[in-house]
Amino acid sequence: MVKKILFVSLALFGLVLSEMAGVCFADVSAQTVIAVAPNPTGLVAHYDFEGDAVDISGVQPPADCTIVGNPTFESGVFGQAIDLDGNGDYVDCGNESFFDITERITVTAWIKVNEFDKKYQTIIAKGDNSWRLARVGDSNNVEFACNGTAATRWTGKGEVPWAILGTTSVNDGKWHHIAGVFDGTRLYLYIDGVLEAAKAAAKSIDISKYNVCIGANAQVQGREWNGLIDDLRIYNYALSQAEIVSVMGKNEINLLTRFPATLYDIAKRYDGLKKFEEAKGVCQLILQQHPDSPSAHGAQLYLSRRNIMSLIKSKKFTTAQAEFDNLIADFNDHPDFAESLYAVAQAYSPPRKFKEAEDVYKKLIQLFPDSPYAVEALFRAPKIHIFYLIQSGNFAEAQGEIDKFAADFAKHPALPGVVYWFAKEFEASNTYDKAKSMYQQVVWRYPDSSHAAKALLAASKMDVLSLIESGDDTTAQAAIDTLIADFNENPDLPEAISNIEAVYYTRILAAESSVVENYLKPVKVWEKVMQRFPDFFYDDPDLYYFIADCYRHMGEYGKAIQYYGLVADKWTQNGYAVVPRTVVPLPSETSADYEDVHNLIDRLIIDFNDHPGLAATILRTGYEYRRRANEARRDGLTSEPAVDNFNAIVLYERVIKEFPSSPFTASAYFFSALSYRDVGQWQYAMDCCNHLLDNWPDYKYAAWARRIAQDCSERLAPQAQ
Repeated sequence: MVKKILFVSLALFGLVLSEMAGVCFADVSAQTVIAVAPNPTGLVAHYDFEGDAVDISGVQPPADCTIVGNPTFESGVFGQAIDLDGNGDYVDCGNESFFDITERITVTAWIKVNEFDKKYQTIIAKGDNSWRLARVGDSNNVEFACNGTAATRWTGKGEVPWAILGTTSVNDGKWHHIAGVFDGTRLYLYIDGVLEAAKAAAKSIDISKYNVCIGANAQVQGREWNGLIDDLRIYNYALSQAEIVSVMGKNEINLLTRFPATLYDIAKRYDGLKKFEEAKGVCQLILQQHPDSPSAHGAQLYLSRRNIMSLIKSKKFTTAQAEFDNLIADFNDHPDFAESLYAVAQAYSPPRKFKEAEDVYKKLIQLFPDSPYAVEALFRAPKIHIFYLIQSGNFAEAQGEIDKFAADFAKHPALPGVVYWFAKEFEASNTYDKAKSMYQQVVWRYPDSSHAAKALLAASKMDVLSLIESGDDTTAQAAIDTLIADFNENPDLPEAISNIEAVYYTRILAAESSVVENYLKPVKVWEKVMQRFPDFFYDDPDLYYFIADCYRHMGEYGKAIQYYGLVADKWTQNGYAVVPRTVVPLPSETSADYEDVHNLIDRLIIDFNDHPGLAATILRTGYEYRRRANEARRDGLTSEPAVDNFNAIVLYERVIKEFPSSPFTASAYFFSALSYRDVGQWQYAMDCCNHLLDNWPDYKYAAWARRIAQDCSERLAPQAQ
């Protein structure tokens, strides 16, 4: 404790302070960061662990904590530190309102790892859906996360947009100082006072109902810290690097002489790890803090390249091409330009823009013929050209190019896999005979490759798909049984059968079929998968959504809800995870059935009240009533259309009442107007249209709404007279 007071005193009275020392990063001309005392009024809690877990911040009321388990107190950086054994030891700080920090935050601590023996071991966390410092998965690194701060939602896969990850190993038995900072626009992670990573993040931090815990996560069990923690602090503002140096108990730290170049190297390392937001954040800092350094040109190149790749991913291809032309003009002399061309070419493949990818590969070969990336491009350019030919339907030409490609790259180790993917492209083009022939070539020519067994199964699958395409469902079902028997031990069999199920479902959608028997076909395929592989799980929400939709059309609502729920639980941010649009059964004729619908709607609102897709779900259910009303009217029925239209109105009004700020509220007003019009309620229809036009003048059906309002006004005019 004496040492801590001494360092704070030095910071307050013995250091030369300047305006520049208070900014987040050292000036390029000054490689030493001088400590600056943090603002004491911004300190929320401070735990020195001198034999207890008392808050020494001086803030009232104090945020004293409860020690859980049997931790010990050992020698720390300053006096004592708490030693947690990773097996039930942690510190519970409660859930006071001052921990609900949403705009700016800094969390700092000294840590020393005894053992990393669990994923996401926690230094400190307010549950798992607010702010936290923790281990990154099962790595030797740490992360700082502030849920809700990112502009994009997490898909459940890949990089978490609101978490910033370190690359320095802290699992070395040494003390390390960790500081996570959110300043309202970016997340920062410092290790031992040096910037480790930065990432854009401009929204508020989510508030969690879970307690703040040191050494554990109150929301997710099994993340206890196994190591020592000392001098942990929480601030309600963003500390600068100079202030972090002071918190570390140091007078100054010296940055590397090549600091901008080192940052650029860190950015490239993040890119190699596919931590693109971290890489972009570091490059933005180079431009912001070191704009005249040689590394700034490389940082701008990287940001331009990532921008082009993002445009491609968003399918904004025209804008991407314009930005690519600028890239060539601005950076063609940079040593990393060949790498950037290669990355852009690769980005065009997932959206199947093969011609564009081929053009970029050719540009790379032309501009940098001696680059190692050009060597790889010489292999990829003709491969991508073949994909383009197949995609374009030029199958004969594609076959000729495949033969030439196989001859030119006969000794290339990737050739068997490439030929396999040529077959997959034929399959995607629904040319099952050519796909089967290509799969067979993989089996015959490359019997020892890892793709041979896959290709043998795929060739047999093509027989099944051909039968489905021909409409011979009886023989197709028998062929599926044969496929299961012949490839019973093949690990790819469940996925193959799932592909067959998807083809069935796609054909039903294309035909806009409402025949229950048609939906039974893919369900039969699915049930064969589950019978043979009861533990099978396929990481694709589309599959489970399709299955749910089939059960829904068959009237098996319990099973439909089961699979819809699986999608919502496993892929929370996926488009299909919007609580499914028709999870509720539409009633037949009785009021009891109608009551069931609204009971299920009530249940959805309770269970998914904060889900962004719930309004769309209710709106879609109302639309199903309208669709049925229209069908009944076409069939010459009289009372049923009115009943279904009124049922639809009730659901539209629930959207309007429950979700007034939803993107779907305007549509709820519009479809309410249509239903009111269809049952002759002209005034209500006109009111809905006028409200829509007043509040959403650019709504996509605004012109239609104006016509409805005018028509209703004309019908009401005689009544007014």
